[in-house]
Amino acid sequence: MTARKTLKPPHSALSHGSSGSESSNSTSEGSSIISRVIAAGDEIATRPYVYGGGHGSFQSAGYDCSGSVSYALHGGGLLSAPEDSSALESYGEAGPGKHITIYANAGHAFMVVDGKTL
Repeated sequence: MTARKTLKPPHSALSHGSSGSESSNSTSEGSSIISRVIAAGDEIATRPYVYGGGHGSFQSAGYDCSGSVSYALHGGGLLSAPEDSSALESYGEAGPGKHITIYANAGHAFMVVDGKTL
């Protein structure tokens, strides 16, 4: 059995203050990012599973696991190019995220966003 790494997005992706303390503005910005990630995941939720779907481009008739995770992260402005599950293993910081946790290994990837599995 392969252990899954638990990762979270970089701190800079969710807050933009330089002081290290969260202001209400960065909190609302973080909430907006999370909302966009969820909306992007919902947008493709009914598309068919296509092996390799979403790897060459975010636009695809269907998506595989890592293509779906990449699409959702891109929707939140957290990823500029699609990544496969191996690349997603090293996305962000290790450990559970406050709002986003990515589970990835060489063969599979999924994420949990505010308690919702995408």
